[in-house]
Amino acid sequence: MSKLLFDLLVIQQGEYSLAHDTFALLTSTEFLDLPQDAAELVVTYANFAHTGYQQIARAFLPASFLISANRPLEAHRFLINSDQHCPFRAQTLRYLHQDLSQVQEIDSWDSIIHLIQAGQGIALLPDYLMARDDLMRTTPHQRFKIPYATFVRSASSLYESVTT
Repeated sequence: MSKLLFDLLVIQQGEYSLAHDTFALLTSTEFLDLPQDAAELVVTYANFAHTGYQQIARAFLPASFLISANRPLEAHRFLINSDQHCPFRAQTLRYLHQDLSQVQEIDSWDSIIHLIQAGQGIALLPDYLMARDDLMRTTPHQRFKIPYATFVRSASSLYESVTT
């Protein structure tokens, strides 16, 4: 599961339990390289098309370009993560028409959020972070839907891993 989905689905919504489930927080790129029998359940917004898994659910993570609600914007830089396959990164670059002159790449979601809180930039982030981290939308009507899906290891994949 990605960190942003973990924060939403496990911590805020309680859809998965720390007492009953084991989690690995992965980047979108790491999901694309996931071994066949690495997990029973995968929840990701990566473009995951692994033959050993079957999609069982699909939802959308509402997102917006966010800035600090408490500090003036000091740097008009768009902050993106360094994961080349991240849909938040891809959507930001599409929005900017691939103009990298306004972009700063940061390799950590936590660091991006802290920079936004400090008034050091703008980032496309899930809307649930607004209340939790004192953030606000740059424009009230511009919103994005980042799709994510839940996959289970298919029965044939489970059988193959037991018999090999």
